[in-house]
Amino acid sequence: MVKYTKGAIAVETKVLGFEEFITDVEPQYQNEISALHHELLKQNCKTKYEEAKSGFVVSYIDAKSKKVLFNYVFRKKGLLARIYGNNIDKYTDLLQTLPPEMRKEIAVAPDCKRLIDPESCSSKCAMGYSFTMDGVDYKKCRFNSFMHEVTAETFPYIKSFVENELCARLETTPTPAVAR
Repeated sequence: MVKYTKGAIAVETKVLGFEEFITDVEPQYQNEISALHHELLKQNCKTKYEEAKSGFVVSYIDAKSKKVLFNYVFRKKGLLARIYGNNIDKYTDLLQTLPPEMRKEIAVAPDCKRLIDPESCSSKCAMGYSFTMDGVDYKKCRFNSFMHEVTAETFPYIKSFVENELCARLETTPTPAVAR
């Protein structure tokens, strides 16, 4: 607990960290998520932990751009990973390696209003992503386009996606995409 004073009122806040987050993750995913967490820390990613209605939000921020790389969020259906694929154009071949269900989730994700019509969304919006998958051009919202449930099947692809995005941001060579 951290105590601080806000005006004349003493306030206590709970310090959140990885240990609190990982205990809320289903046991079968804890080792893989921990391994990725430590790998990202070695790459100088910073973490931010917040509580939300449905559980934790854990954000990983790359040190170079100071922007969120990806985050874990809890929803009713379970733990989701939201990847911010700012450099998707540098590794679009990865999209073809994703299982059909993940590609379907990307295809049906909301379109980016600002990419389609710049006047239809806030000028402060960072805009979404333009990419080609399965021969179709997409303009998808950055907040939902690459958001996938963490499962035994999807986690290796989520990890590969995160690694490719981080390498693109750091301008290094990514490990080969997961092949199935």
